[in-house]
Amino acid sequence: MSDLIDNAKREFQRHKKLADQAIAQLGDDDFFRRPSGDVNSVALIVKHLSGNLYSRWTDFLTADGDKPERDRDSEFRIEPQDSRENLLSAWMAGWQAVFETLDTLAGSDLNQLVNIRGEAHTVSQAVLRGLTHAAYHTGQIMFITRLLRPDAAWATIAPGQTRNAVPYLTPANNHPLLRGRRVLVVDHDESVRISAHKLLEPYGCFVETASNAGEAIFLVRNASPVSYDVILAEIRLPDMSGYQLSMSLQEIIEPKKES
Repeated sequence: MSDLIDNAKREFQRHKKLADQAIAQLGDDDFFRRPSGDVNSVALIVKHLSGNLYSRWTDFLTADGDKPERDRDSEFRIEPQDSRENLLSAWMAGWQAVFETLDTLAGSDLNQLVNIRGEAHTVSQAVLRGLTHAAYHTGQIMFITRLLRPDAAWATIAPGQTRNAVPYLTPANNHPLLRGRRVLVVDHDESVRISAHKLLEPYGCFVETASNAGEAIFLVRNASPVSYDVILAEIRLPDMSGYQLSMSLQEIIEPKKES
């Protein structure tokens, strides 16, 4: 894998994490709420970006990025089947298409031509186009979350809190055993996931969270270049037990260690 592809994957992961943290802090009413008549709700942004990612990154090298079956205009309408659960399921499918495709790309692919709406792009250009598009909508999601939930936890460094938030600027929190460790916390309780960030990040940990086993498996499978140093999971998750999750994760992690 080339540096460009590897770095793009890291940035996609970072923006997905920021968007997920923001979405997790919205109740259903705020998730579907338009800040004003001409401003999209977070639900609509999720629906649109999901459709974009799935279309762009499926059959990435062999088919136009705007698939014939994609109805872009419908991505800006909430329809009866668009429950939060269904929208977030499509969200995960879109991101999965991104990471699975990036895993298949090699440096030799970067100058190959692919089409997006009939316009030729090199693979490098298409990857960067996709990354900037995802970053743009991640920013929208974070802004709307801050607008609707001004009391929500900050996913980035809060204004005036740089010294407290950056471990190397806070000697008391510069714990050598924790700094730089990558931690995954799996818990269905939103308050636990938010608390994990607040508790561990000041000590220099890189924290990611998942609300169920399926999300955790997706994150571990796509962790690059190495997996997590620590994975903390509750005993009873919505889709499987903590023990079942640990067995599933072991099957993913062990081959990674060997390679």
